Amino acid sequence: MIETHIISDHQEMRGILAECNKLAKQVNAVIPFNYIESSWLWWNNFNNCDGSLFSQKRGTNFLGTQSKLKDFFLLIAKNESSVCGAIPLASFEVKIPHEKSKLKILCFAGDYGLFPFQDFLIAPSERSETLSSMLSVLIRLLEKDYNFIFMGYLPESSPNLPVLRKYFSNIKGKNIKFLERKTGQRGGMRPWTIHAILSILKKIQRNYNDNELIKEKLNNFVERLEKMSGFSLLLSGTRIEIEKELKSILNELQSQTDMKGNIEKIYSLLSNTEILYPYIELPPEKELYLKSLSYKTRRSYRYYRNRFLKYGGIFEKITAKKITDRDIDDYISLHLDRWGESSATLRSVNNNFHKELLYFLIENEFVTLFFANLNGVRIASLSCIDIFSNRLAYLSGRMPEYDKYSAGSVLIMNSIYDAIDSGFKIFDFSLGGFSYKMSLASDSSTTNCFILNKSSNTFNLDDIFSGYEFMGIEVKKPNAVTTNYSS
Repeated sequence: MIETHIISDHQEMRGILAECNKLAKQVNAVIPFNYIESSWLWWNNFNNCDGSLFSQKRGTNFLGTQSKLKDFFLLIAKNESSVCGAIPLASFEVKIPHEKSKLKILCFAGDYGLFPFQDFLIAPSERSETLSSMLSVLIRLLEKDYNFIFMGYLPESSPNLPVLRKYFSNIKGKNIKFLERKTGQRGGMRPWTIHAILSILKKIQRNYNDNELIKEKLNNFVERLEKMSGFSLLLSGTRIEIEKELKSILNELQSQTDMKGNIEKIYSLLSNTEILYPYIELPPEKELYLKSLSYKTRRSYRYYRNRFLKYGGIFEKITAKKITDRDIDDYISLHLDRWGESSATLRSVNNNFHKELLYFLIENEFVTLFFANLNGVRIASLSCIDIFSNRLAYLSGRMPEYDKYSAGSVLIMNSIYDAIDSGFKIFDFSLGGFSYKMSLASDSSTTNCFILNKSSNTFNLDDIFSGYEFMGIEVKKPNAVTTNYSS
């Protein structure tokens, strides 16, 4: 018989982490989140037991207008003495607009910036019974202690999704209601869309010469955007004003048929859309992969690669056991060189988490570092989390002053080639359907979220997820289970 326990004593947790790690390897789990020590590191670095706010330690906030990370515990399912299911959980105290009282929210212990995929760790032979046992405990926690439970970022190919849907469909009529949603990106003029919108506007700017008045408006608008800080767009008044001006310009350009494609791209960025996770199903040979790309992409890659090598560039591949502290420092510095404090993943306030995560990945031989080195200077970096047959491109960086060499793009392609040579089956680009990723990917996936609350409660999801995420995209029908992230 399967029994589920809540473990909140941290010393007891330390004792069971090795058993959870063993289960993850036994079931060939390929997402880093299933190796629960990574969530333990997240808690140790970002908890707010000292009275601080989550945003002060993490560098950003994900829930409400402000939040505090209050508790961490494990939900462990056992069949007699063996662990057959596990999930790390965290509780947040969340302030939302126009409400005096704060919400107590329970969720998986991690955020999407650091853990793009999250899921229950379950032994396949007992999946249904194990999940049912664990979910019944979660329901009791909700009824007793919490306003809201958020189970986020489950890969659409997760074998747990059908079991979760069946379980929740059978609790109708009780004092619990649930939603299943696709994880979405909030559209509009936002810090995470402004660079893409600006890039498209510059293409239009270069090709438009029909009307001098419209041309001047476009030029002035582009100049204004270039000077604008992405964080100023977090102010709703500024964002609404900029969007209104942009739409006015686009409306005047609508009659230009040759602009239609670029205008449609901008409107798609202004809309709420599903977050895409591009990936490649790797072929056995590099030439087969190269042939799958567009002529333009192949030509661009070959040109920049040859140019990089011509000027003295070399590629460095450093496997887990050979990674030094200097390599880790260089890799973090290069990411900060490129993104600085606007990075959603790594900021100067949370360097320690990334170092500890790397040490954990090194210990399990789950990481490879790549560098592009130009005449003795490391100018670009990429970390890859390598677990069984999957390679996940995790954190990249580069020196902007060397951008003319396109070393970052060349380095990504080099890591894809290395993945093919090393026998990997999947190369995952992680979160975000950026154009450079989509040009290299063969497909993309999405993630699903489950949201639970008491029937007596009513919440506006836009108040709870007030930043990057949009949780209003309904799952209209179950997705077919594919092999990308199956256990």
